Amino acid sequence: MELEREVTLVNEDAEAQPLLPKKPVTPLPKFQLAVVLFARLAEPIAYTQIFPYINAMVEELHIAPPKQVGFYSGLIDSLFALTQLCTIMHWGSLSDRIGRRPVILIGMSGVSVATLFFGLSNTLWQLLLSRALIGALCGNVAVIQSVISDITDETNQNRGMRKAKAGELSELTPVVLAFALPSLAWYMGAIIGPLIGGLLSHPAEKYPNVFGGIPLLKER
Repeated sequence: MELEREVTLVNEDAEAQPLLPKKPVTPLPKFQLAVVLFARLAEPIAYTQIFPYINAMVEELHIAPPKQVGFYSGLIDSLFALTQLCTIMHWGSLSDRIGRRPVILIGMSGVSVATLFFGLSNTLWQLLLSRALIGALCGNVAVIQSVISDITDETNQNRGMRKAKAGELSELTPVVLAFALPSLAWYMGAIIGPLIGGLLSHPAEKYPNVFGGIPLLKER
């Protein structure tokens, strides 16, 4: 009986040992991840920064009757999501051909220019066009997830996902947190965007000592 028990223990130990040695877990590049998350902030800020002032902007530009200000404000706002939906797959396909970095740089630069154009708009078609461009150029948000996949490998990724399925949330490897961080960055941007829009709307009136000498900022 003792001999059989020893043979059973030896067999169990042999089965528990992996056939191939485990690869060391690759550390996550924190600097690259920080840059990616910073780029991720562009979309929610561009999307939400018009919320505090869009109704007043439509009313002051006299592009809609008072009873239809809400409708036109919603139309301008919704164009962002519509154009982003139409372009997000194309940005992802383009990043596979020319690389992730050029697509992200094109998107962020275009969003900056289109947002400036939106702020200088005086007519309805200018507002609609610039808002549509902002959403279209923010369609590269899918590329951010691809970049995170590119900077991780099978060692840290597989280990993290396996522990996530087992419910061991306290022992998740950094890669699991890396995939969750873009969503966290979106909510941070959704907080920052309305703050920027609310603080900087009518800047010449709110901060005359700083912006009062700029005639362009006094125009409505």
